[in-house]
Amino acid sequence: MLSLRTAEYCGLDSIYVAAPEKIINRIAFISPYTTIIPLSDLKITHGIVRKILRLIERRKIVIDTVLIGPGLTGIGKEIAALIYNLSKMDINVVIDSGAIYPETVKLVKFKNVIYAPKVGELRIILGEEYSRDVISSLSKYKSDYVILVKDYMQYIVYDGSEAYVIKSDKYTVTKHGLFYILTGLLSGLYAIYKDPVKSAIISVYLVVKTYENIFEKYRLHYTLDEYIMELRSSLKKIIWEGSTD
Repeated sequence: MLSLRTAEYCGLDSIYVAAPEKIINRIAFISPYTTIIPLSDLKITHGIVRKILRLIERRKIVIDTVLIGPGLTGIGKEIAALIYNLSKMDINVVIDSGAIYPETVKLVKFKNVIYAPKVGELRIILGEEYSRDVISSLSKYKSDYVILVKDYMQYIVYDGSEAYVIKSDKYTVTKHGLFYILTGLLSGLYAIYKDPVKSAIISVYLVVKTYENIFEKYRLHYTLDEYIMELRSSLKKIIWEGSTD
């Protein structure tokens, strides 16, 4: 839900959410303008994969970008098959940590994919190249896709050959759920800009800028709702009005 709420502020034409039937009323209550695709199972299975792909193939839904992973459970090979087929349809894909399985990394290696792991899931992607020095690990790993990872107090965007590091000069504390806000923002901007590196860097900049702004107002005592509202303000100033103040 945090990813959805954030993506809604990116000015997209439409947003679809595929979710289990048991929770669609809750989603509709929180986000009444979102189109919900009800799923019969609580996890990603072969049948669920076929249903989603048929909707796209028959043009029942038209999408530019998919975020897959937040709150996701399922069979690794079926999740990998879904992401693989979406990528082959020239749909941009953001893969959150919940969808990062060994099967996914083995199968999905396309330029229109952004992996957004937490540091723990980064080990699945990098394999033997993984070490505690994240930048050093990434520099040894060559890929066609983009990786966005948070390493302690900095964010790293790696395009397969070069690492871009964004950090805040001010002390900030991560709350549980903030990374879902980041991936929601990232998927929304990816749908707009179509460029994975540009979308990732702008998303991280906005998240860090929001950290700084909200820290000035509330120090450490802020809620996720307050953070999202502050992020909305940052989006309006930086993206739509062109100001960096």
